[in-house]
Amino acid sequence: MHLNVSPVIVHENWLADWAELLEQVADSTTERTRAQLAAEIIFLTHNEGLHEVNLGWHPRGEDLLWRPDLQQTKRSESGQWYVPT
Repeated sequence: MHLNVSPVIVHENWLADWAELLEQVADSTTERTRAQLAAEIIFLTHNEGLHEVNLGWHPRGEDLLWRPDLQQTKRSESGQWYVPT
């Protein structure tokens, strides 16, 4: 079994929320399933261009997504600069 959970959005209580989600998964699966379980957890990535577009469409959402105090810049395989959120 493969579990793909995305996107992770970092916010004030994100670790507690994720702990609760993963506990629910553990409580809802059998020991046999957990022994075979693989997981992929993907953080939301964001770039400055998308940030500017989103400010026009969903400025309140950007309050949650655009967090330079928490973000680390990275370059994608295509060469674009992304900022994980």
